[in-house]
Amino acid sequence: MYKYSNSTFFKEWEEEMEISLFDNQSIYIAVFSIEGTLLFANKAMEEVLISRSPNDLLNPPFSKLIHFPVTDKLIYKGYITFGQESQDDNFSLDSRVYRKNDIFLIIGTLDSNLLIAHNKSMRLLNHQIIDLQRSLIKEKFELQKTLIQLKKANDSLNEANAAKDKFFSIIAHDLKNPFSVLLGFSDLLAQNLDDYDVQNVKEMISAIHQTSYQTYQLLEDLLLWSRSQLGKLSFHPEGVSLYEACQSVFELLEPLAQQKQIHIHYDVPQKLCVVADVGMLRTILRNLLSNAIKFTPQYGTVNLSVSIDHHYVEIAVTDTGIGMNESIQSKLWSLTSSVSRCGTNGEEGTGLGLQLCKEFVEKQGGKIWVDSVENKGSRFVFTLPKCSHSEDVE
Repeated sequence: MYKYSNSTFFKEWEEEMEISLFDNQSIYIAVFSIEGTLLFANKAMEEVLISRSPNDLLNPPFSKLIHFPVTDKLIYKGYITFGQESQDDNFSLDSRVYRKNDIFLIIGTLDSNLLIAHNKSMRLLNHQIIDLQRSLIKEKFELQKTLIQLKKANDSLNEANAAKDKFFSIIAHDLKNPFSVLLGFSDLLAQNLDDYDVQNVKEMISAIHQTSYQTYQLLEDLLLWSRSQLGKLSFHPEGVSLYEACQSVFELLEPLAQQKQIHIHYDVPQKLCVVADVGMLRTILRNLLSNAIKFTPQYGTVNLSVSIDHHYVEIAVTDTGIGMNESIQSKLWSLTSSVSRCGTNGEEGTGLGLQLCKEFVEKQGGKIWVDSVENKGSRFVFTLPKCSHSEDVE
């Protein structure tokens, strides 16, 4: 049994119920006069009536509603539609309409079937939005991936164009000029050999030999480089004696060093072994050592030394030459901005040799760098993987 009668109960909680009904968003309450004047509406109904009037009542219209017979104060039970027949945004409530004297009370709720259908539509719309977001994210990712690929392709194209320009520049200038020297001195000897003493002939032959060697070296680098750019250069890494590789290159360059009275020396353990392609290793050593000789003045020194850690051998070529400033060092490894300088005896160069060195060292899993001070000398260093059975340097 309830402790209070209904009237007592409502009076006890009248304020709380009034607040609850006024703020409730799922119950729609409105009070109209018989003339159609809105006397009260809770928040939910206010949102419905904010742009509508009793004249907008459809099914039944307000004019018909006021003439319904009064039965226990409930005069209508069913759907009431707020809106106009010409509009698409009509709003329907499952309603009860009460009349007391000339006052009408409308209490309505949303149709549960309508809510379910609306929720289904919202869920479908949410799924579609989520699918669209996923699709946009995927397309954005694919677009970023494509942009990266395009950038790489563009960079590769720029490098290829730079390589082509460098190739034709070498052919047109650097490879052509030495033949002028060869043809000039050989023509002098052929035409006027009897007019020259032995010393003059030796000097001319020495010039022919030096130019021939430099041209051959340039041609060899050019062929290696072009094959590398075309991807046709063979690569066969194996255990190689670093001592024997250095010995063969030093024997080849000894006459070049003697012409400038440069002392060249290498300090490499005879049993030291590196993992490398022997042809590429010799090309690296030849270019670094010949560069050191070229940029070292008369009576200078060129030294090759090694140090070993657990997995790599560090090979350093050090000279007492003219060195480089920071601007030149920053351009050494770039094909598009490489600097070509003449040696201390006017020896010409293209910068192609260092490009080969970098490419060949990196292809074998190593690194290459330079430390240099202008007017004091340079130290070119590169690393190669060490054979597992190599002995350590004391």
